[in-house]
Amino acid sequence: MPLPSLSALRANFSGSGLKAMVLRGSAITVLGFGFQKSLRLVSNLILTRLLAPEIFGLLTLAQLVTGTLLILSDVGTQASVIRSDRGEDREFLQTAWTIQVLRGLGIAFFACLLSWPVSQLYDQPVLFPLICVLGLGVAIRSCKSISIATMNRKLFLGRLTIVETVVQVIAIVTTAVMAWLLQSVWAIAIGTIVSAILNVILSFKLFPPFPHRFRLEKNSVGEMLGFGRWILLGTLFHHLGGRGITAVQGLLLPIETIGFLSLSNLLAWAPGEIIARVLSSAGFPALSQVGRDRPQDMARALRKIRIGLVCMVLPVFVPLSLLGQFIVDLLYDPRYAQAGVFLSLMAINSAIATLSMPYQNALLAVGDSRSHAAVMTSSAALRIFFVMSGYLVGDVIGMIVGIGVANLFVHCISAFLAWKRGHAGLRLDAAVLGFLGLFYVYTLNVVTPGFL
Repeated sequence: MPLPSLSALRANFSGSGLKAMVLRGSAITVLGFGFQKSLRLVSNLILTRLLAPEIFGLLTLAQLVTGTLLILSDVGTQASVIRSDRGEDREFLQTAWTIQVLRGLGIAFFACLLSWPVSQLYDQPVLFPLICVLGLGVAIRSCKSISIATMNRKLFLGRLTIVETVVQVIAIVTTAVMAWLLQSVWAIAIGTIVSAILNVILSFKLFPPFPHRFRLEKNSVGEMLGFGRWILLGTLFHHLGGRGITAVQGLLLPIETIGFLSLSNLLAWAPGEIIARVLSSAGFPALSQVGRDRPQDMARALRKIRIGLVCMVLPVFVPLSLLGQFIVDLLYDPRYAQAGVFLSLMAINSAIATLSMPYQNALLAVGDSRSHAAVMTSSAALRIFFVMSGYLVGDVIGMIVGIGVANLFVHCISAFLAWKRGHAGLRLDAAVLGFLGLFYVYTLNVVTPGFL
């Protein structure tokens, strides 16, 4: 088959059609967010040479609190703006912004309220002020312009990516300088506050002006909460199956091991985070538009996204797993060597988790937030069960394997729900998951001889 010409490729990215908008949005997101992840990796390399491993464990526990509060208050305001027929109405957008701000203030309040008990639970006094500062950062960031959501709805992602990149560069420089001066976890806290302030300022300066007013219009609130209550439940259980595991690990494992797990997860999930950003920034708005205008084309649109996803997942995560120990030894000093084993296994876990994302986006795109919540609830229950079972069988390695098994079950549930709606065929999934399963067994035998 002849390769497409340059003019043909250019034509695919040109115009105002949905395909061109998705391709442009995906390309911008991959390039921009990939660059941001590269910056984050550079920052991480710098910080690991300036800060001790236990500092990353402390940060992980502090972010557990603010992350949980973010999930507990997630009513899907941005998703509502993207998918709703009223997503460009002034009253609807002002209501969305008001809910967004109130949510941030509530998170800051409860973070301060919980900070002391959490510091006592983990016997780490520094968590008390640290959690309060991170909560303040969430409150500041919640004041950002609602124009960000409307730009995302229209798949105008270029300026969004530029702003995010600029904010990250400045935050990284600030954090690195503070780490050199302070040699403590407060360097990262200061960088978080700087990032939040810049994000708010630039969102108002560089995005289309909008008359922000505090407003809670009854019909808008009803629509957002009607759609968002299931998103809230779903994200709550998704978080429980993710950060909840971190909370358990904090009680069972040494603080240094928590730091190693955090570091390996950062590397293992980096490609998945880029893919997730592409799906949320371009894939979800595109599927939402298909669901609104051409619901009969949903299966075809979803299949195209799934094929593209497979073409990205295997060439990225498989080499990352194979080179896990080499990557950690190359990038970090000998204190972090244990993270290499974790990375090799967690990369495959991330691949399996990534494959189920298009199905979950499709459920939200057609407004079925209830089924999405059911998937997330199942995910939490499965992850907790298999992680605890894995710990009893094989300590920290058993925990990691348990997450992979849980991710497999979650994918099967998501695929089944899509298949019931006529949105998916399962042969592609069976082939890819079969390959990843065999590869998982091989990797276990290599990095942990005698585990099986």
